Amino acid sequence: MKFNKCLRNDEFDKSYLNSIYLKRSDVLRWCQSEFLLPPPIWQITNLDSPKLEEQIEDLDDDKDNWYDNLSSRRKQRIACLEIAKQLWKENPELTYKEVHSHPAMTRYGYGKSFTFDTFKKWARPYASEYAKQGGSKQ
Repeated sequence: MKFNKCLRNDEFDKSYLNSIYLKRSDVLRWCQSEFLLPPPIWQITNLDSPKLEEQIEDLDDDKDNWYDNLSSRRKQRIACLEIAKQLWKENPELTYKEVHSHPAMTRYGYGKSFTFDTFKKWARPYASEYAKQGGSKQ
């Protein structure tokens, strides 16, 4: 692969690199998993840092218009999950069904961003323990 050649041999073809789209965080994560140094322009100051994952995650946040570049579907999903997090924070005894059909979700159509099963899967990391254990209301 041409990209591997760029990294392994330190031969950067600017026209080739300009023709492809790569997320900096994905390249850094791949370099880390392959035990390669990232391209010099993308290097992280301390590769041994315990917070390397945080550094990788935050790199794309510095880009202007990152939110505008998201599809409307992704924006809806992000909003839906953020609302779900808030609802569980305010009331941990809500079930998945109650959060998915909550007026805060349905008012702007965010509940339609996911089927119930997909919502349950995606919201699991943010759900209260009560919801994860099935709650007595389900």
